Amino acid sequence: MKEKLDAQLFFGVLQQPENFPRLGLKDLEGLVRYARRAGLLANLAERAAAAEAVPVALKDIFEGAQVYAREHTRRIEWEMQQLAPLVREFDCPVIVLKGGAYLGMGLASARGRLVSDLDLMVPKRDIQLVEAVMLSHAYKEMEKDEYDQHYYRDWMHELPPMSHVARGTVVDLHHNIAPPVSRLKIDAAQLFERAVPLREDLPFLRLGDEDIVLHLCVHMFHDGLLDNVLRELCDLDALLRRFGEEDTYWARLLARAQELGVMRPLYYGIRFSRLLLDTPVPQEMVKYLDIAAPMQPLRWVLEGAMRQAILPVRGERETMLRALSGYLLFLRSHWLRMPPGMLVRHLWTQYRRRGGLKTAEQAAARAGDV
Repeated sequence: MKEKLDAQLFFGVLQQPENFPRLGLKDLEGLVRYARRAGLLANLAERAAAAEAVPVALKDIFEGAQVYAREHTRRIEWEMQQLAPLVREFDCPVIVLKGGAYLGMGLASARGRLVSDLDLMVPKRDIQLVEAVMLSHAYKEMEKDEYDQHYYRDWMHELPPMSHVARGTVVDLHHNIAPPVSRLKIDAAQLFERAVPLREDLPFLRLGDEDIVLHLCVHMFHDGLLDNVLRELCDLDALLRRFGEEDTYWARLLARAQELGVMRPLYYGIRFSRLLLDTPVPQEMVKYLDIAAPMQPLRWVLEGAMRQAILPVRGERETMLRALSGYLLFLRSHWLRMPPGMLVRHLWTQYRRRGGLKTAEQAAARAGDV
């Protein structure tokens, strides 16, 4: 019951930060814990500041969260500035994905957003050349394991992460938005055709207005474990509120989702964005997307598991239901990510190498990261 109350408070204040002054100390304490676990404390602080409704009791906590988030922003902005001369030398387009793109766009959800790395995408034909140039300019590979190298380079849509030896910034270099061996077969050339400039002062591109929404939905709901999805749902909410002001946007979004074959991820994205953040979406869009929903009872099981994974954990330990949901989504993500034979070999290899199947959250806890 308490967790349900915390969730109601959190989503209510997230949408209407002007309600902060009405909350008592006990509610504020629960709200801070909830926001911190969701990775949205700084974002909540920015919303409260914009509404001129920062509670006196949270002033120092909010300021600390904002300073920490702004350092993340500064590092990613600095990395883009430092990469700009290299990008101008590349004979290919370079798209900034995810958090870096939202920062470059000045998206509302980017204020207070924690961005740990910079995601770039280049055409597959150019990716080895771009990697070689970056490695010759003080970047280094972070993953040396032979199997992981094979996993990234042969099966995935990105190379192993690289980091700068001096700045320590992590860069992920992609050539698509979904693994080539996954059940989604996305033609990356179509994404580059509709890419638009990120910002006038930088040589980067971003995905087009429809594609940037669809990529976020694919990233969250196709082959991911729903880690940090509440934060990313805030990004989706901000994107839809910005682009949705144009009447024809929704029809274009549907048409593009059908063209790229990503109707199911879009269905999940819209459903949970509306459910948790009350994102304004035309009713005709909602009804049309229901066609892309899975059949019952699979729909009920999957959406229940997703809701468990999206909401922050209940205290320091996972509940049994959340743990079960995590394993279900872990298996689902791999099932969507690769064909059955490849999946069996991969899971068996991971089991032997890492001492059993683990969700990302469990693996981090075992390593002492949380």
